[in-house]
Amino acid sequence: MPTTPVRRTPLARTAALAGLVVAPLLAPPALAQGDTDELTPPPDRPWSFTLTPRAVHYFTSDLDDDSDAGMGDVSVSRFGLLPVLQIPVGDDATLAFNGEFTYSFYNFDGSGIFDDSLDLLDDAYEAGLGVTWSNQINEHWLYAVGGGFRVSAEAGADVDDALTGRFFGTVNYRVSENFVIGGGVGVSTELDDDVLVVPIISAFYQPSEKVVFAAGGGPAAAGRTLGATITYRFQPDVALSFTGAWDYRQFRLDDDGPIPDGITTDQRVDLLVGLDWGITPTVTLRLEAGATIWQEYEFIDSDDDHLYDVETDPTAFIGGGVTFEF
Repeated sequence: MPTTPVRRTPLARTAALAGLVVAPLLAPPALAQGDTDELTPPPDRPWSFTLTPRAVHYFTSDLDDDSDAGMGDVSVSRFGLLPVLQIPVGDDATLAFNGEFTYSFYNFDGSGIFDDSLDLLDDAYEAGLGVTWSNQINEHWLYAVGGGFRVSAEAGADVDDALTGRFFGTVNYRVSENFVIGGGVGVSTELDDDVLVVPIISAFYQPSEKVVFAAGGGPAAAGRTLGATITYRFQPDVALSFTGAWDYRQFRLDDDGPIPDGITTDQRVDLLVGLDWGITPTVTLRLEAGATIWQEYEFIDSDDDHLYDVETDPTAFIGGGVTFEF
């Protein structure tokens, strides 16, 4: 996991996993009650396992009236289960395994291809596994490399045509114990045989014991890809965060649907407020609410021809989850 191999305050651990991790689906670790140690090397480096069930619901938003596909609206509910295993290797390196399973319920309602009787995109799932190797080169330089695979498909789609792979690499420079900056690149195959290349700018800055800024991978609200978060811890076990994030997903469509064996791309930009409460040293409750300020659906047929691009109006969402740390 591309974080600095030092012990952080609970707030710093939460923000670091929300910001310096470039894998798209990771769970934030628990806020440990009463733990206010400074950034000092740990006496040992035990294994760590977290499991996070999460959910988010995007309320109904109107589809672009100018679309040739038809008129209507859409709402989305997602449910995710996110396991993360971190294995320390030696004094500085960490091997991390990141799992994901997310189920999405899309509800299109309208005219044309969005007529709900056509079941354009109904129940869809994402399942994957990723691995990250991170290490400290010297006192200042750190690096991380990783990759993984994911199956993203609507129920009834051909799983063999729903598999994608991804790889990323980052290099970070520790300016001080409170400031790390870096960058890298993420590369992912897509269901339409294209390759998505995303530049990554990662940052971690802790100007005070209570405030942390982190950028890179977004928080795992059942799967945001890139973003930036500023977190304020007003109690040892309670933190408030503000996040801007880009969410990008593709699904292989049902073989018997209106676009047989086609592809739907769902991408959006979210702004959200999150509240993390460390109920115990190993259990953290997260609640969040916000707005999708931009969203676009793209529909591609089995011949990789782009059929429709449809934007939606802004909409609100709510979500939450619980992280268990073992």
